[in-house]
Amino acid sequence: MLRDYDPGKIYFFGDSAGGGLSLALSQGLKKESLPQPAGLFLLSPWLDVSMTNPEIRKIEKLDYMLSLDNLLIAGELYAEDADLKDPLVSPLYGDLTGLPEIFLFIGTHDILLPDCRRFRELAKAAGSGLKYFEYQKMGHCWMLLPIPEAEEVVARIHNLISLSNSPAYAVP
Repeated sequence: MLRDYDPGKIYFFGDSAGGGLSLALSQGLKKESLPQPAGLFLLSPWLDVSMTNPEIRKIEKLDYMLSLDNLLIAGELYAEDADLKDPLVSPLYGDLTGLPEIFLFIGTHDILLPDCRRFRELAKAAGSGLKYFEYQKMGHCWMLLPIPEAEEVVARIHNLISLSNSPAYAVP
């Protein structure tokens, strides 16, 4: 059970839909007044399954992996009878206060970029400890590919976790 572990040594990681699930889980923990993990690492997170951001159409043609039509179908299937903007389904609409540090990695050719940029604005307004990393010309979940840019992200994540466990923690 998680309560047998020090939450300050636990990190939630998620890519794509898993990124949205990680954020929703953290929001749920807060709502239930349960301990938070040390941080969240969100890689190309799907934060709003409603896909209503008008900027998405501009990015869609650049994304080599995902399409708006398929995401709309997947979002409906995932939500079942729930409202697509229910924070449990689309954590972009949830409470962003009182969450652990969030490290979000996204590419400029990822169809989910517009919602990640919106999340950045909302997190800033909520006073959240978001560290936002946007990489040029990278598509959906590029950080999982065998490319130099992905190796850089893995090294950065390792460094961030190492720094956060240091008494003199500061993110560069």
